[in-house]
Amino acid sequence: IDRPFSKIQGWKASFSGGTMPPPVHKNMQDKKIIEVDWLECSCCSFSWRLAAALNGVDEVLDVGDDCHERNLKERAAEWGVKTYNDGAVAIELVDHHKWQRSDMWTRFTRDSNMLRWLEMKALMAQGEYPLRAPNA
Repeated sequence: IDRPFSKIQGWKASFSGGTMPPPVHKNMQDKKIIEVDWLECSCCSFSWRLAAALNGVDEVLDVGDDCHERNLKERAAEWGVKTYNDGAVAIELVDHHKWQRSDMWTRFTRDSNMLRWLEMKALMAQGEYPLRAPNA
């Protein structure tokens, strides 16, 4: 299709920062490929080989608020895998802060997996939890 992405989708490109770190936000305008320490699974890609090696996301973290992005990124980093942002790729992110506050859209600390993930990561460092997700 020989039309700009914004016309296909029916809206104009927006550069609202949301939860993106400043370098990623700036790169949306610069349209370069930069190394970053950030991964958002709603707009990422990675090789099947990497996903298979990690055995996907750790299903222990499938309850409550997700932290699969951080889980994938940090486990892959243990193998020296780097994360890049391609600023020329159009992405769509949901800004959860613009939705009406409700149990459906609001992220609450009580539902966070971050503490669970940090405990799992500490166990990995001690060799007591596998880097490769132990999914059945």
